[in-house]
Amino acid sequence: MPVLRMRQSEKGEGRYRVDLELDGSGDWHKGQPFDLQFSAQDREDIRWYLEDFLQYPMAPAPVIAARIELRMAEIGADLSAKAAFRVEYCGN
Repeated sequence: MPVLRMRQSEKGEGRYRVDLELDGSGDWHKGQPFDLQFSAQDREDIRWYLEDFLQYPMAPAPVIAARIELRMAEIGADLSAKAAFRVEYCGN
């Protein structure tokens, strides 16, 4: 089974890069640097979800958590589609 390894590194304040390696070849594909910024509301929502919701999951927390989970999925989809895994082909 093929194995994909990912290595994330910070390239400055709010700037990151994800490198990829397939099957332990030692040949890392260096990704393009990308910006990752969260709004103050996103930061607070994620903090609440990770800290408070897990300790106090009673109503109305599940409704709030569902909204935050949807937002985290949106952030992840944007990040993978538009930034971290954008591939630019050169040459052939």
